[in-house]
Amino acid sequence: LEELTQASRGIAFDSQPVACVKVDDLDPHLLKQLYRGAIPDIATLRADKLLALDPVTKHDFVTVAGVVLMHPNPHLVFPPAEVLFTFFKGTTTDEIVRTIDISAPLATTTYQILDVLEPLLTTETMRDGPRLQSSKFSVPPLAIREALLNALVHRRYSANASVKVALFDDRLEIFSPGNFPGPIDLKELGSGVSYYRNPTIANFTRRLGLVERRGLGFANMLRSCRDNRNPPPEIVEGSDFVKVTLYRQQNAQTAALPIECAALDSLRQQGIPLTTARVKDLLGVSAGTARARIKELLQLKLVSEEGKGRSVRYPWR
Repeated sequence: LEELTQASRGIAFDSQPVACVKVDDLDPHLLKQLYRGAIPDIATLRADKLLALDPVTKHDFVTVAGVVLMHPNPHLVFPPAEVLFTFFKGTTTDEIVRTIDISAPLATTTYQILDVLEPLLTTETMRDGPRLQSSKFSVPPLAIREALLNALVHRRYSANASVKVALFDDRLEIFSPGNFPGPIDLKELGSGVSYYRNPTIANFTRRLGLVERRGLGFANMLRSCRDNRNPPPEIVEGSDFVKVTLYRQQNAQTAALPIECAALDSLRQQGIPLTTARVKDLLGVSAGTARARIKELLQLKLVSEEGKGRSVRYPWR
């Protein structure tokens, strides 16, 4: 209700002052980067909504946007401005391998998360002189970057909660406090429609070259997953959160079989190619259903097709 009331008055939460945080508390290097090498004056910072007058003390304090974008350790003065990373063993939350709490300016946070994830998601490396460089990933870095920036830029900062990143053996999940802002809904993702809950943060991330003002973040995410041969991302809007799931690329040796084809796993373990007759006998289904099951495995790229007519067979990939 408070957010709706402020929106009706043209007031964004990210332009509200954070008590006792002054300009001297911000990172001067980031200020210079944003303002072409010079520290801006007070009037400019007010106009850009990085400073705001506190109604009680009548002093200028840094806004939520200023803290999120340019405070060297924003979590100390504004607790929601933190990203919690958890690496789980397996596909459930039963066993934690590693946790990292990141409190840094928004741009730095994005790169730190990517630096943590890159070695965990690398599937192939190549040599560049004396150095090894990652060349292929089980989740495309562009999709991670877009999902993470969406979470950081468009989250509801009035919620006393942090953005959470969780890595599992089969997927990466990014939780963002707050549902979709304004009129945005799942049907419009990737259509170019955009709405800014945090207009000051969105404006400065664009000036930093982190995002484009075209509402195409989800389209980029979808395309990069498709190009990397990943399943499409899954986006869920809850009562007061958005969760983006990026599924890791799986090869034929590790990908789970569809439940209706589970009985074929013994053939896969022995490397025995499929035929319609073998599938029919093992699954106890009709020939037509057996062909449908084989077609499903072909679409999932778990088997390939060799031969024609009665001699056709389907080796495991």
